[in-house]
Amino acid sequence: METDSLILIKGASYSNVKEELHQWTTLYIDDLGTDIVFNLYSSGKENHIIKVDERIDNDHFFYLVNYLGFSDNTRYKVNVEGFITASKYKQFINKKLMVYINDKDTEGDNVFAVTEDNETFKVDFGGKIKKIKTTKTYRHLHISDINLLSDPEIIKPDKKKIDKYKQEKSVNLLKKRFKIILLTVLILFVISIPLSFINKANFTFALCAFGVGFGAWFFLDYEMLRINKYYGYCFLIAFSFFIYCLLLQYIVKLQFINDINGFDILASIPISLLITQKPLRFCFKKIIGREPTTDRDARKLTADGVYSMLWILSTILCIYVLHTMTIGDDKNTIIYDKHHREYHFPAGSNSTIRDSTQIYIPDMPQALQDFTPHRLLREDELINRDSML
Repeated sequence: METDSLILIKGASYSNVKEELHQWTTLYIDDLGTDIVFNLYSSGKENHIIKVDERIDNDHFFYLVNYLGFSDNTRYKVNVEGFITASKYKQFINKKLMVYINDKDTEGDNVFAVTEDNETFKVDFGGKIKKIKTTKTYRHLHISDINLLSDPEIIKPDKKKIDKYKQEKSVNLLKKRFKIILLTVLILFVISIPLSFINKANFTFALCAFGVGFGAWFFLDYEMLRINKYYGYCFLIAFSFFIYCLLLQYIVKLQFINDINGFDILASIPISLLITQKPLRFCFKKIIGREPTTDRDARKLTADGVYSMLWILSTILCIYVLHTMTIGDDKNTIIYDKHHREYHFPAGSNSTIRDSTQIYIPDMPQALQDFTPHRLLREDELINRDSML
C-alpha cells in the first residue's frame, strides 16, 4: 500500500471513526460527489488508518484531519496525523506533508503541516499559510506495518444520511428565512397603520403592498408550504389579514375604504392562494409522484408549469367566490350630477352623501335641491363618469 493520502487515528473507537467519516462526507457531499471512497483499517484497539480517496484535494484533506481531530463523538482527545503530497500552495508544493492538530491550538479552524525537511506551517482555513517554529518533526510511515493490516471496510457516502442532512439543512434555512420575513412584515405593518389612515392613496398603497406581497411570498416560497407547521403559520397570517380587512370595511366603515375598487379582492389574495394550494399539491403528488415546484418556466407545458397555471387560475376563482360572499348586495349607490360631482349613498342609509371634494353633507334634501341626475349606478356597474356626462 502507498503511504500517501493516509490518516492515522489514535484514541478513538472504530465505530466513532466510522461515524465521523460518514458525517464528514455528508457535510461535503456537494464538493466530493457520491462516488468518493474511503478504506477504513483497524490496527488495534483505538488505532485506525483511513486510506483517503486520491481524488480529494489538499484543502478537503486538511478539513478531514481537522474534523477527525476535533471529534464530538469522543470523550477524550484523539491524536490525528495525515500524510499527503502537496499539490498546491507555493510554500510546500510537491513536498510530502505530515498534517496534524496542535494540542495547544484554541482556534479550531486550521491544521499544522510539517514538510519532509521539517519546516512547519500553520494552514488557516481562511486561506492564510504561515511558517512557524515548532519541535515537531516529519516522520515516515512503515509500509510493512500497513501491509499486515486486515482487509479494510469500504466507506461510501450514505444516501439516507445525505438526504436527511439536506432536508434538515433546508428546514433550518427555511426557518431562518421565515423569521426574517415575518419580523420585517410585522415592523412594516405597525408602521403602516398610522400612515395608511391619513388618506385614500396611502391606504390603497398599503393594502396592495400587503395583499400582493403576502401572495407573492406564499407562491414563490413553495417549499415552506410543504411543511405542515409553516403552512399553518402562513394560513394564520393570511386569515388574520383577511379578517383585519373585513373589520375595517364593515366595522370601522371609513368612507374612503368603501370607495377603494377591489378592496376585498386584494384582501383575499393570500388566503385564496393557501386554500387552493393544499388540494392541488395533493393531486400533483398522487399523479406525478413528487413535489411540485413553481420556480420553473410556467410558460412551458411541463407538469410544474401546468401546476403553476392551475394554482393561479384556481386562486382567481377562489378570490371571486370570497368576493361574492363578503360583498353580496351591500353596494353603495352612486349618483353623478351635471357638475361632475359624485354622490355616494351607503347601502341601507338615507342620511349621508359625499361629493368628490370629500365633503360630507348630512342634509340630503338641501344637497339635492338643484340636482339633475344623469345616471344612477351601483358600484359594480361603475364606469368612467366623464364618458356619460
